[in-house]
Amino acid sequence: MFGIDTFKNKRFWVLLIPFMIVIVVIFANFPHMSETILIVVTLVLVVLFWGSFFLWNHLAGKNEEN
Repeated sequence: MFGIDTFKNKRFWVLLIPFMIVIVVIFANFPHMSETILIVVTLVLVVLFWGSFFLWNHLAGKNEEN
């Protein structure tokens, strides 16, 4: 599931940069939010990142098979 191949995947880097920018913007612009809300937002973004990464890999693999 995870391995060194994940970091060699271009899709990983294409998705990582926008997600990291969003996380930095959230932490920089909303310092008055409670710590719990920031943790929940961060966890949601992490789940969205990995979900979109694996979905993109899955769909690309299906297209290569055809």
